[in-house]
Amino acid sequence: MMPLVLKNLAEARRNYLLRRDQLEDLQRRKLLRMLRWAYAYIPLYRSLFRQIGKTPEDFQRASDLRRLPTTTKADLLANYRDGVTARGMRPEVVWSTAGTTGGPFKVEWTSEMDDVRKALSMRRMLNFGFRPWEKVATIWPKKIVWRHAYDASGRRRASTTVYELPFATAFGRPAPTVRVIVSGPPDLTEEVKALNKFGPRFVYSSPGHLQKLAEAAKSGKLAVNLKGIFLTGRDISPTSRKELEGAYGAPTCRSYGATETGSLGGDCTERRGFHLSEDYTYCEVLRGDEPVGPGEVGELVVTTLHNGIMPLVRYRLGDLVELADGGRCGCGSSLTRVSSILGRASDGILTKAGERIPPLRTVVAIEASTSLREFQVRQTCVDSFTVNVPQGGASGPGLEERLSAVLGAQVGTAVRVSLKETADFDLEGKARSILSDA
Repeated sequence: MMPLVLKNLAEARRNYLLRRDQLEDLQRRKLLRMLRWAYAYIPLYRSLFRQIGKTPEDFQRASDLRRLPTTTKADLLANYRDGVTARGMRPEVVWSTAGTTGGPFKVEWTSEMDDVRKALSMRRMLNFGFRPWEKVATIWPKKIVWRHAYDASGRRRASTTVYELPFATAFGRPAPTVRVIVSGPPDLTEEVKALNKFGPRFVYSSPGHLQKLAEAAKSGKLAVNLKGIFLTGRDISPTSRKELEGAYGAPTCRSYGATETGSLGGDCTERRGFHLSEDYTYCEVLRGDEPVGPGEVGELVVTTLHNGIMPLVRYRLGDLVELADGGRCGCGSSLTRVSSILGRASDGILTKAGERIPPLRTVVAIEASTSLREFQVRQTCVDSFTVNVPQGGASGPGLEERLSAVLGAQVGTAVRVSLKETADFDLEGKARSILSDA
């Protein structure tokens, strides 16, 4: 499929620099095509159209999409498989979601969707300065590598082909410039040896794992001359990002996506937030059912435009984002920009007033007041919290008191904090730093 990937890449790179009116015309045409398909072949969406007495021909503008009800993971689970997939189509890939919210389930992709994913990953990498002849090391911990994609027959794919970078398949086999390294914390000795031997110019991994590896970088044991770092999985605070860049002596580039939707965006080259991949996915940012304006926080609602076997229409992803100002960015793109990805709406700490605080804002507040970088906060009720940290991570006098002050200020009342050191503490992949049971 590489010729199609390269064709999509050429299109994606052109799209990145389209004027806003050109981009909106592209969205409108792709959206109408997908709505016609969903109405004809996907029972769940046909029932939603009939529920409001409309057909796809009534949706000639992208803004008309707001007439349709939104959908959730619960809707997909309740109607899987016959109600949400096109009968008779064979999936190219069947992904298993991480199950961080709502439980795991399988998501089916066509070859077109997989090609788009690769093309968008390539676009992000090339924009960041990567060139195909430069070495890249992809680092994943064992527990994530073993939870990987399935092929169409239901068999698990080999780990070295699941988390490959797109250029690895340029000739139908792993390229010599790409290496997948399976790590096994807490002992990173073998990983450091493998990286030093390979000598990558770029690494591709999660923030949590790179934070563990940073000590080796700062001590000089990790002797690699990096040009850049690709971050995937959960987002990190500006403070942690700056510290990572300082430890490795290289800039970072974040990506944003979900198993259900594929790639949703990546860092602006001007470091002004994320540009959403809305040339391949139609995105809305809503508070309740209404669009938000620049500087406001809302939930990302997504309509996929290239996955015929299991399309998503107005799918509530559950992620909170802060919408940035519009217009053409300094990087040259007119793609919608969000200032930050703030985490899961349901994870936010519940305040005394009954509101939820976006998780990343709690992370930023804790990092500003303490030396903690690896932690997981769980709110058990409005005024009670447990904070888990790695073994030996609770050092320093008055840490519990400072955490109580930070969390109390956010909640709006005095709180109790229980600090616990955990031997097997791990925030790899998309593991969440903030959780709320309140």
